[in-house]
Amino acid sequence: MLNPFSKHTCPQLQPQTKPQLMEILPSALRRAIVLSLIAVFGVFVHAQAAPSTSINGVVSNQDTGKYLEGASVFIVELNRSVLTDETGRFRFSDIPPGNYTLIGSYTGLDSQRKTIQHTGHQVATSNFDLVSQVYTLEKFTVVSDREGNAAAITRQRNADSVKHVVSMDAFGNLANDNTGELL
Repeated sequence: MLNPFSKHTCPQLQPQTKPQLMEILPSALRRAIVLSLIAVFGVFVHAQAAPSTSINGVVSNQDTGKYLEGASVFIVELNRSVLTDETGRFRFSDIPPGNYTLIGSYTGLDSQRKTIQHTGHQVATSNFDLVSQVYTLEKFTVVSDREGNAAAITRQRNADSVKHVVSMDAFGNLANDNTGELL
């Protein structure tokens, strides 16, 4: 007979515990769950540690209003450049936060430089309206006297007979304004 006060007890009388979830699952499944959790946590930590987004924009000709296909946009600090598509749009992907200098250029137009602050977790926009100094001239006045070839042609037209008139302008600049030098 068993003594109820002894240290030895019957195995049938021991309290039964519920098996833990990790003990029931096969080892391959346990490994897959652990690796999945590590991967998800790693992606989350990476996304938090180094946020990066994009810089978008449009390049157009300010004077004509047309969007420019094939314009170049360059980020100085990252030494990266892209060309605009047929609608004049450009996009830089995976740009880390920071201050950047962008240069927009197109053949025949003056380059334009812009500085932007890119904070991450957003899409930064920088549009370029390029212009050419050829289009923008300072004010000037054209002054002319009715002399030279115009006066000679008028004399020929108004002559009563056939007359050939040659102006001094046709001979170019003369040192002393003396027609005798031509002979």
